[in-house]
Amino acid sequence: MAPGEGKRRILIIEDELEMQVFLTNLLEGAGFEAQVAGGREEGLETIAALKPGLVILNATLSGEAGVQLYRHLRREELFRDIPVVMMSTINRKTFFQCHPCREPGKNEGGIPAPEAYIEKPPEAEVLLKTIFGILEQPGTPGSRSAIKER
Repeated sequence: MAPGEGKRRILIIEDELEMQVFLTNLLEGAGFEAQVAGGREEGLETIAALKPGLVILNATLSGEAGVQLYRHLRREELFRDIPVVMMSTINRKTFFQCHPCREPGKNEGGIPAPEAYIEKPPEAEVLLKTIFGILEQPGTPGSRSAIKER
């Protein structure tokens, strides 16, 4: 089996080296193929090339770059179905007051909320449970059924 074959791909867009290492080790230990991008532009290039099943995005990349990248992903047809787990040191309530998103399932204007929002530093078990929960939903790009279709 070639490297990464049959594994669900997760792209980590994170500029903090320690968090990159933590997330990569955690995900690979759980059986995922983890790729890292250190910033907004590298993240966009890697998403286009890799077509990951899920993205873990540092919402506070270099100022507003993480939020801008998230908005870009939700506006572009090629990327909008890729689930995103946002992470930040800012608590959830404060973050969404500053960066409003519409509630999932509502047809109002605006950018949809990410599939999950986790405060840093993440607890390993909570993060993995969240990721597995998202990826096990039918029709998710990184789900087992989607991988079989590729």
